[in-house]
Amino acid sequence: MKGDKPLITEYRNSRVIRIKNEHGDEVEVELLQFPSYYKVTATICQDSSPYKDCIGIGVDDDNESGALRKALRELYLDAYESSSSLLFSRRVLNKLFLS
Repeated sequence: MKGDKPLITEYRNSRVIRIKNEHGDEVEVELLQFPSYYKVTATICQDSSPYKDCIGIGVDDDNESGALRKALRELYLDAYESSSSLLFSRRVLNKLFLS
């Protein structure tokens, strides 16, 4: 029908990176660029004990790094009950933007 919005929003760019953090956990980061915003999903999913299944999602209208910081902050609150990893956030940002 005319005027209906599509159910699927197409993204312009996407990439996934996996990094070991300072706790020894593998963090998978998915970065999506949509026409009007950036969305980042960061996860920790372990296959062995101690099991963790944690997620952080960040959205920013202006830039990818803002969305990444929000996602990592949320992930760290879920996984470790603190958002103390600004060092990790900077390290991830540097690795992402230099590659």
